[in-house]
Amino acid sequence: MAGAKQLYGRLDRWVRNLSRIEYALFAGGVSLVSQLIIDIFLTELQLLDAVIPALTITAVFYFLSGRIPRN
Repeated sequence: MAGAKQLYGRLDRWVRNLSRIEYALFAGGVSLVSQLIIDIFLTELQLLDAVIPALTITAVFYFLSGRIPRN
């Protein structure tokens, strides 16, 4: 359990130190990879179905990250 808390703490500090664009790209990348994995296992791979939500999430996080505190 202590190892999981240490890992969480390291990841939390890493994400909090990302710049606005890095944070947006990270969120979009996680969205893209998640959607691709789901598409591979549940249906056939459709790249467009994964790219459009990833781009949308990246744009939303970029434009709103200055207004939403990440404390």
